[in-house]
Amino acid sequence: MYFKIFISFFFVFFVFYCRKPLNNPYKDIDPKQKILFSVLTDEPRTLDPVKATDSISITILSNITATAYEYDYLARPLQMKPLIATSMPILKKIKYKNQTVYSFSFRIKESYYYDEICLGKKNRKIIIDDFILTLKRTANRKLNPFAFPILENIIGFNEYSQNLEKITLEKESVNFYKEDIEGVIKKNEQELEILLKVPDPRIQYFFAMTASSPTPIECLEYAEKNPNFILDHNPISSGAFFLYKWEKNQKLILKKNPRYYEISKYFSEPLPRIEEVYFSVIRSAPTIWTLFRQGYIDRIGLNQDTMQQVLDGSVLSEKYQKLGIQLNTAKEPVTYGWVFNLEDPLFKDNSVLRRAIACAIDIEEMIYRFFRNRAIPANGLIPPELEGNLEDDPLIKKYPIRNCKDQVFTYLEKAGYPKGKNLKTNSDLVIRLTAVAGGSNALYQFYTESLAKYGIRLIVDLYDAPTFFEKRHKREFQIAGWGWGADYPDPQNFFQLFYSKNIHTGYNESGYNNPEYDSYYEKLLVTTDKTERKRIIYRLNEFLLRDLPVVFTFHPITFSINWPWVETIVPHPLDLNQLKYRKIDPELRYKKWFEINSIF
Repeated sequence: MYFKIFISFFFVFFVFYCRKPLNNPYKDIDPKQKILFSVLTDEPRTLDPVKATDSISITILSNITATAYEYDYLARPLQMKPLIATSMPILKKIKYKNQTVYSFSFRIKESYYYDEICLGKKNRKIIIDDFILTLKRTANRKLNPFAFPILENIIGFNEYSQNLEKITLEKESVNFYKEDIEGVIKKNEQELEILLKVPDPRIQYFFAMTASSPTPIECLEYAEKNPNFILDHNPISSGAFFLYKWEKNQKLILKKNPRYYEISKYFSEPLPRIEEVYFSVIRSAPTIWTLFRQGYIDRIGLNQDTMQQVLDGSVLSEKYQKLGIQLNTAKEPVTYGWVFNLEDPLFKDNSVLRRAIACAIDIEEMIYRFFRNRAIPANGLIPPELEGNLEDDPLIKKYPIRNCKDQVFTYLEKAGYPKGKNLKTNSDLVIRLTAVAGGSNALYQFYTESLAKYGIRLIVDLYDAPTFFEKRHKREFQIAGWGWGADYPDPQNFFQLFYSKNIHTGYNESGYNNPEYDSYYEKLLVTTDKTERKRIIYRLNEFLLRDLPVVFTFHPITFSINWPWVETIVPHPLDLNQLKYRKIDPELRYKKWFEINSIF
């Protein structure tokens, strides 16, 4: 009798219990909450906005800090809009100490920090002093500030930085920042004015970077008195989320900031649209893929291996379509190519030879073989969706770098190397490509075979990453792998790479020196008129396509997939401050977890 009751009870319990997903990694979490389950492939290096440079740190910071401006969620080409600021900045020419300078100013609206321990859990407003302190900390080279070069046109900025370098104390102190930067002027608690030597457009982009997020002086004071409190691990939350928990090498949790207020014009509802973001720190790609297939990660980026499993050509395979999984693609604001060393005797005064090499590489074939759908051919320097991109410009036909294989022998003859032979010595034309070991040997073989068709012998020299970058920096190469991504979405960010005054800074790796190019570049820095900017950008693009200091090869495309309980995502090229737009249907997710993972 009792045995039968026990068996019946055990059977009912077993059936009930086993209907729950036994592999659920979030056993202590209510799955019906509006939580986005995501993944980090590594730890953030620092959550101090002034210091952060790696993508993972910036991903976290951009979602927990607010800036004066941010990028519009849907606008393409990319556009900025006010966030903490009340309106777009005012830039005007003024007289200062009998000189013409440029005033950049904005006002901020009433915003609040989260209840940070360093603020004494006060209902603390964000004030202009907080932005000024961030500017001062960015002048402190001991912090290795990411945005330092962007601010050098502020009057008195470099002098302020030099004074900070004279301070012998190693630990950061509020006493460092008692003096003022001459060109940074507090008008009142809500208004800031910055005086610039030239109307540098980069200043507005700085105030959309996480590096510009406000810093309360109280938190530096607290850090001085409490050695265990450092900004690298205790970020100050002014954005849509705050850092709730960070367990190293395991997880990082963001929660909705109750003091954040923003109404989305796209969704007509308050942001953020979710209550929490749960990041699991997982370095293994197969583990990430397994958790996604089980429904325990809501959205992932695809790598080459997972793309082969998920895609049928350029669309989702039928298997994943039936699961309701959605595919998202985004063109990255990045350009890759080969950079020529213009100090090398072979290439110094021979742009025709450089063009012959560019035309000998079939970029479309290269992308098809090695990148499939993960890249598009580059027509020039500027990536898609940024001002200045040459998508269908006549310059492409005037100065061909693609679809010009039939002209390679003609270019080689004009360059003095008919069919790849040196006329003076009758020797083969030999060129050397400096690259990083661990790359695709098949890709290097493709390059070698492509050039060999025209009598050009390519030797690939492989180095570890530190040696590779050192050789690029010292210009100890003939040709080297090259790439640049947008820190901020202005064409100036890319054109600076060929400005002659940047030859010794690490930016201008080719050593390109063209006074006419320089004059147009300098005009770009001070021109705000849209028509004139377009003309200047056209000329800069023309110089680069004509002279070819770099063979521009491709722009990468990122692929991501998400489950149907995640509202359709509009991928953003910069992917900053995007989590507040996400929306989850937790009821549907809970139901799908049972369907995917239950025993019965």
